[in-house]
Amino acid sequence: MNDSRLINEAKTHIGLVGCGKWGRFILRDLLSLGCKCSVADLSEPARNAAASAGAEEVVRIVSDFPGNITGYIIATPASTHYEVVRELLDRKRPIYVEKPLTDSVHTSADLAQKGAGLLFVMEKWRYHPGIEAMAEIVRSRRYGKLLTLRTRRVQWGQSQSDVSPIWTLLPHDLSIVDHILGQLPSPLWSYVERNDDGTPLSLNARLDGKETTVFIEISSLVPTRERKVTLTFEGGTLVLEDPLAAELLFKAAGSKETDPCLGIPISTEQPLLSELRAFIDYLGGGAPPMTDCARAAQSVALIQQLLDMAT
Repeated sequence: MNDSRLINEAKTHIGLVGCGKWGRFILRDLLSLGCKCSVADLSEPARNAAASAGAEEVVRIVSDFPGNITGYIIATPASTHYEVVRELLDRKRPIYVEKPLTDSVHTSADLAQKGAGLLFVMEKWRYHPGIEAMAEIVRSRRYGKLLTLRTRRVQWGQSQSDVSPIWTLLPHDLSIVDHILGQLPSPLWSYVERNDDGTPLSLNARLDGKETTVFIEISSLVPTRERKVTLTFEGGTLVLEDPLAAELLFKAAGSKETDPCLGIPISTEQPLLSELRAFIDYLGGGAPPMTDCARAAQSVALIQQLLDMAT
């Protein structure tokens, strides 16, 4: 990291809203980047943990934040995003909110209108070295035309209780598709499994990406945890087997099953750190984060459309 970046980051004062399971990792990385951090959280244990971790100031509600904050990061439950963002927009400072923007087409559209130029959404998979490498390979046509893009994101249970697993998991895969194809494709069909009260627990979908057909599998009903992205080209298949993998695997079309895969090395830097660095650079006058509120609202609308199609 160059000296000018260190100087810019040292002057950056972030207001972090929410310091729970995920927010504490955001705080850790912000501090590692040299930021000053004020934290707001309704939970006393979370506030105590933030203070112990090195937060400069800890408050209960966002209205108690100081007035000298450079930008805000929101890591509260998805169902609270709308109200928190609305309150912070009045401060006229950039806001970086965890995905999804909201869990409602109406509220996300409202924020897309009111937050233009100030509001951005954290989609960490767009900063994953493997996904960035895949996107570059697609653009270069190194292996010919991309025929299919498949994502598989399965696990047992749900980490968030305020929204269904679809709203927690699917935004990741849509951001991957958007980053690799440069678009959010139109939905062709979807199938959803629900529990007795109607809550969607898994989703399979097919999207029309013009040249490329997209298949997405999301589930909270699988005992094993898996995150996998597979691209099939005219010239072979490229796979990111695991988020922590140090390489992509490529197998040429026509190869034998016993033929080894080609390993394509990738960085192992954590995407959370990369996306936070991007926001800090933006606050210092750099390029904006990859996903603005308008694009994020499109993702919310597509999620709802896939759920409605299945119904």
